[in-house]
Amino acid sequence: MNPIVQVEDLKKVFRTQNFGRVSKITAVEGVSFTIQRGETLGLIGESGSGKTTVGRMIVKLLNPSSGHIKLDGHDVTHLNEKAFKPFRKRFQIVFQDPYSSLNPRMTVLQLLSRPLSVFGIEKDRKKQRMKVIEVLHDVGLHEEHLNRYPHEFSGGQRQRVAVARALMTKPEFIVLDEPTSALDVSVQAQILNLLRQLKAAHNLTYLFISHDLGVIHYMCDRVLVMYMGEIVESAPTEELFTSPAHPYTRFLMESIPDPDPELTNEIDYVNKVKALQSTYGCNFLSRCDRALPNCFDRHPELVKLSSNHLVRCHNPLKEASVWKRDG
Repeated sequence: MNPIVQVEDLKKVFRTQNFGRVSKITAVEGVSFTIQRGETLGLIGESGSGKTTVGRMIVKLLNPSSGHIKLDGHDVTHLNEKAFKPFRKRFQIVFQDPYSSLNPRMTVLQLLSRPLSVFGIEKDRKKQRMKVIEVLHDVGLHEEHLNRYPHEFSGGQRQRVAVARALMTKPEFIVLDEPTSALDVSVQAQILNLLRQLKAAHNLTYLFISHDLGVIHYMCDRVLVMYMGEIVESAPTEELFTSPAHPYTRFLMESIPDPDPELTNEIDYVNKVKALQSTYGCNFLSRCDRALPNCFDRHPELVKLSSNHLVRCHNPLKEASVWKRDG
């Protein structure tokens, strides 16, 4: 089966200038993965791990420093905006904060009809309106919302508008960049259920970016764990949550607060040392309690534990996880 997205050895270096001095920051380093059609792939990691940068490079809101991006078998890495336009219609993104991603001076009708005009899908105003109303119904909104501005909606309703905008071009693939992190818990559940319904109804494929393990467990078929710009573990969702192999993955799971005061974390991680990217040793070295001598000398490669489980660690965990969450 031909994957809908292929990422090969993707790298992104940002250059900053401060008082005339140029600095380079490597946000993503050697990331490779595929996304099969109809799959929901989860991408998790703490803030600054490079998750959002990867998502934005896939839809070419950022250009990679090196590596290759293939969408539906076509290499789009070096395409300019004009050449990429047909792909942009099929590969959309929903941002984390709908309040900042929606133009506050445009009504819902203007926001949702604009993609129809830009991509030449429909130019007749009456037909545009009908298409907008149809998509609004798909996301749980109604015709009465057409002439409202973003500030007149709740956070959950604004995110529904953002999802609707992504659906206007009838895409095949959507990057969901932490689409529920700015919402209340009860509203999060509504949006997650909506996204699952839309996936089934429109035959969508998702890249779901999040730092919330519960959301990833609920939404995703397969999960990639990112740390300091690298993929450190990759596995089907259930296998990752029952048998995490990388200490960082277990660290993420153990970091979830438990309301039971009787329970304590089984792993004590060293978090007081600043995490630093290492040229030779493991990037997680300063926070890991399982370090071996070769962890200081050799950067670990991404190796197979099983046919579908990859880990970047010289001393992977072998015991089963105690992470549990209902739902």
